[in-house]
Amino acid sequence: MGKNVLFISPTGTLDNGAEISITNLMKYLSLKNYSIYNVIPYINHQKQNEYIQFCNENNINVLRIPVLKWWWEEAPGGFPGTKDERQAMYSANIREIRKYIHDYHIDLVITNTVNIFQGAVAAKMESKPHYWLIHEFPREEFSYYKDKIDFIDKFSDKIFAVEGPLHECVKQMFENKKVESFMSYTDIIPCVREDLLNTSPNKYRIVNVGRVTDNKNQIEILKAYSKIKNISEIVLIGGWDVEYKKLIDQYILENNLSNITFIGNSDNPWQYLKKNDICVLSSKMETFGLVYLEAAINAIPIVASNTPGYKHIKKKFDIGNLYESGNVSDLIDCINDIVENYENYYLNAKQKSTEIQDNFTQEKSYEKIINSIFSNDYKCSDFLSPINFLFDSNNSKPLLKFKTYRFYKRGLNYLKRHLKKR
Repeated sequence: MGKNVLFISPTGTLDNGAEISITNLMKYLSLKNYSIYNVIPYINHQKQNEYIQFCNENNINVLRIPVLKWWWEEAPGGFPGTKDERQAMYSANIREIRKYIHDYHIDLVITNTVNIFQGAVAAKMESKPHYWLIHEFPREEFSYYKDKIDFIDKFSDKIFAVEGPLHECVKQMFENKKVESFMSYTDIIPCVREDLLNTSPNKYRIVNVGRVTDNKNQIEILKAYSKIKNISEIVLIGGWDVEYKKLIDQYILENNLSNITFIGNSDNPWQYLKKNDICVLSSKMETFGLVYLEAAINAIPIVASNTPGYKHIKKKFDIGNLYESGNVSDLIDCINDIVENYENYYLNAKQKSTEIQDNFTQEKSYEKIINSIFSNDYKCSDFLSPINFLFDSNNSKPLLKFKTYRFYKRGLNYLKRHLKKR
């Protein structure tokens, strides 16, 4: 009989690689008769409704809790409320997670991002083992967590990082603990497309899959568009950040660009592929490159920026062409080369798609995490046990309970106001 595993999730939406990957791990464990519980921040938004539907369909028990700020104080997301209110909400969230651990007889807690600490603290207070999954490079907006390494070390029994450059980076940061690796995974069913037949000039399209954001850097594709031969359309599939979308719209207007289509969010973005498409991925930074893999499995010729994540996929599966990020001339050359030799690139992509599907499985992707969970050898560094009596949630003072409830309500109202502005 499987154990009871509690996941702590970063967003409760399926619009980021960390959530897409690890909800598939939850689904896999559920099929292996593990009881899966998943704590997510309460967001009254359609994206979360879709997430919850996925969980319900796959026997994953969702536990939504109101938050003021769910991530570390220094993490992206601003500073809602006052410092005292955020501290009170952090404490309230930890107590709620502890209650879940106790009520659902949790055997193992897994935090699915470096950006959240509450599950780690709750696990230690309840003397339960805790695994930490890291998807983020300690750079730019996530550079803050370099100062949290000692904490992460002490409050995790095992640490896993996405394989490739991120794993190499993270394991150098922990002197006292071995950092294991895993590969991000998603269920991909290749779309059925008509085989290449008599490709005609001026009928190639550039397709970009992913949220339209500054990091995804779609404006770089637009800069190359007018200088590429035989490209009839650019198709951008994914939602967008409002301010960045304004920048894109302004660039299109100022440069008189046409035939640029925004499709928006889609549960299956690859259904929009046509037989003569070229996938261009222009991100400034990617940890792993799940969309790159999805494009490869769908047998579409790929041009991608030389971010660490994309470079790793290129090396691992020998698929796609890389250009120097920020070098528009290099991007133009790569796309033109595919246009001029499309049939060869397409046939190679079809061959590689079959090879990748044979090797890209849940068992291989999560092998080290799965082996650790299945071993049932949950060793817990129980350094808080001598003072656990101080953390007994039953000893909370009535005044603290009152303040916590008030901050819960303020946090919920803040989220509602914030989402209405979006």
